[in-house]
Order: sequence, then C-alpha cells, then structure tokens
Amino acid sequence: PKEINVLMGKSGSGKTTIMKLIIKMYNPTKGDIYLDETNSKDICQKDIRNNIYYVNQRTILFDESVLYNLQYGNDTTKAVIVELLTKYDLLDYYKTLQNGIETSSGVNGSNLSLGMQKIIMVVRGILKPNKGIIIFDEPLTSLDKETREKIVQLIVNETKGKTVIIISHDPEILPYADNIIRL
Repeated sequence: PKEINVLMGKSGSGKTTIMKLIIKMYNPTKGDIYLDETNSKDICQKDIRNNIYYVNQRTILFDESVLYNLQYGNDTTKAVIVELLTKYDLLDYYKTLQNGIETSSGVNGSNLSLGMQKIIMVVRGILKPNKGIIIFDEPLTSLDKETREKIVQLIVNETKGKTVIIISHDPEILPYADNIIRL
C-alpha cells in the first residue's frame, strides 16, 4: 500500500491478466484473490472500480479536443492541466497540433501520435479523483527515451500517497519501485 509496485515480465507472461483478475474483469477459475484480508469474491465489482483506476494499454479517446480527453472523468481545469503538462515538459508535444490541446483528437485518437495518446491516458489516470490505487499497464510504450523519463517522473511525483501498480517490461521504472514482482 502507498508504494510503487512493479510487475515485470516478458510479453505474454500474464501481467495484464493478473491485473484484470484483480479488478474483476476476469474471475479466477481456480484459487482465490484477496484484497487486504477480503476474498475478492466477497467484494462487488462496483466497489473495486470505485477505489481502483486502471490505465490500460489502449484507451479509446473521444472525437473531442485533447483537453476534453484529459479532463474526462475528472473536474480538473484547463489551467491545472496546462500547469501539470508544463511542469513535466509535456505540453510541447501538443504544440505541433494546429490548435494545441484544443485540437480534436479525432476518432479513437486518430489525429494524434501513439505517444500523444499515451500521455493523455497517463495524465487522465493521475488526475482521476478519489482513487487510492492506480494501475498503469505498460505506461511507457510508444514513447521515446526522453518522454519515458518525463512520464516516470510524472508518475513517481504525482502519485505520492497512493498505491501504484505498474505493469511493465521496461527497466526505466525499476529504480523508483518500492517492490518488484517478476513473472
């Protein structure tokens, strides 16, 4: 709890499946999963979803502005988002777009690079209110080395006091992990 936990493993080793079991997207066919001292079978999916935010590998973006997609699911103002993106030198990624963060993302993010989409997903997860647990599934994919470092700093600094689970096969996050589980 309240630490950065990294679940490492090669592609196909079951990292994402484990997370989907934890958030009850899947039910175990054998054995039990305990959240604290409680069997997950005794916890309704709604309670799990109210406390855990899962930033999956591919979130569908709306055919709305980048800003709208960043604000989706939270009440964060444009000023706060711009400040956060500026703090981690991420706002520049959107300056190449015709209207910056006011530019339409396109259907399923079709107007954006995969890196731009990934930044939106990670920032949206960090801004999600009232979530004590955040799970990031491969938050560094589709990003160049420099952007990966910025995203690692964003996650490390902006999730203090929360339980963070990062599914990854990338070693950049390991120096910041409190716990590492290798599959």
